[in-house]
Amino acid sequence: MIATTGWNEKRLKAANRPHQAIHIHPNSHAGYYPDAKQMTLKLIFDPKSGEILGAQGIGIEGVDKRIDVIATAMRGGITAPELADLELAYAPPFGSAKDAVNMLGYVAENVVSGVSKVAQWHEIDEYREKGYELLDVRSEAECGRGIIPGAINIPVDEIRDRYTELKNKNLLVNCQVGLRGHTGSMLLKEFGFNAVNLDGGYLTWINSPATVKQKREKHVQQNYLSQMRKTKLVGLWSTHRNSLKRCSKEGSLPGPCQ
Repeated sequence: MIATTGWNEKRLKAANRPHQAIHIHPNSHAGYYPDAKQMTLKLIFDPKSGEILGAQGIGIEGVDKRIDVIATAMRGGITAPELADLELAYAPPFGSAKDAVNMLGYVAENVVSGVSKVAQWHEIDEYREKGYELLDVRSEAECGRGIIPGAINIPVDEIRDRYTELKNKNLLVNCQVGLRGHTGSMLLKEFGFNAVNLDGGYLTWINSPATVKQKREKHVQQNYLSQMRKTKLVGLWSTHRNSLKRCSKEGSLPGPCQ
C-alpha cells in the first residue's frame, strides 16, 4: 500500500523551497496486539514555520488512514509539531495510544524547536568529510545483522559507562529507526559531545538509494567469489580424477577405491 499527499522532495528542490524531511517506521497498530505490520512514513515541512508541505507512506496496512489525517491537517492549517496534539481514535487492533501521526508530530517538534538536530541518509558522507564519526547505538546482535560501514558500536544503555571511549566530539548517531538515536544523541550532548541523530536510523539508510550501489557491488563480488570457488572446485576435481586414472593404470589405487 502506497499513499501520498502534497509536494514531494524532488518537486520542492526544483522549486528551491526550504524544507525538512523526517522518517519514522511505526507499527500499523498496537505492537502487543497480533498481526501488527510495520509502516514507513515520511513527513515534509517548513523547517522554520512547521507548515506541512507533503507526506508519503508505504506499508501493508494502515498507511492510507495516516496520510488521510495528514492531508486533512494540511487543509486545516495544522503545523507539523501540532500533529502531536491530535486526539485520534484508538483501539489496539487499529492503532496505538500514541498514533503514528502523533509520533511524526513529536519528531517534527524536536526539529523545529532546535531540541534535536537530524541528518538525512544522503548526508552521511558530508558529515564524515566534516570530521564526524558514526556511532551506532543498537545492540551488538543488531549490528551483527548489518551496520553502516565505518560505524563504531556502543549500545545506548552503555553510553553512560563508556562515553570516555569516544575521542571524537563530533558524532553522527544512529539506531534502527531513530528513537534510540535521539535518546543517545541527547545523552551525549549532556557529556559535551556535538551529536546529530540520523533521521529514520539504519532502516531508512539500508532501504535508500545510498545503498543501491553498495548492494550491486556486493552482489557482483559475491557472484565473482562464487564463480571462483566453482572454478577452483572443478580444477581440484579434474586434478583428482586424473590422479585416480593414473593410479588405476599403475594398479596403485588406495584400498577403498579398488
